[in-house]
Amino acid sequence: MLREMTITVDEALYNSLQPMVEQRTIGDLLADFLRTQKSKTGYTQAELEAGYRAMAADVEYERQAAEWCNGLMGGVDDETR
Repeated sequence: MLREMTITVDEALYNSLQPMVEQRTIGDLLADFLRTQKSKTGYTQAELEAGYRAMAADVEYERQAAEWCNGLMGGVDDETR
C-alpha cells in the first residue's frame, strides 16, 4: 500500500536531487534511501526497546544524563531578556 507524504525542501536541495532521479521520481529516490538506512541499523523493534530498557535501568548512567541535562539549563533563569 502506498501512502502519500508531502515534504518541503529548499530549492538548492531539490535541484541537486533532480539529476539523480533519471527515470524515477524524487519520491522513489528518497524511499530507496530510507529503506537502506532502515536496514543499516540491523536491530528489530524488540531489540531497540530492550536496549532502551537496559539503559534506563542503569542508575549511574541516568544520574549522569540528568546531571548533564540540568547543566545545560544552568543560568537560564539569570539571563536578561
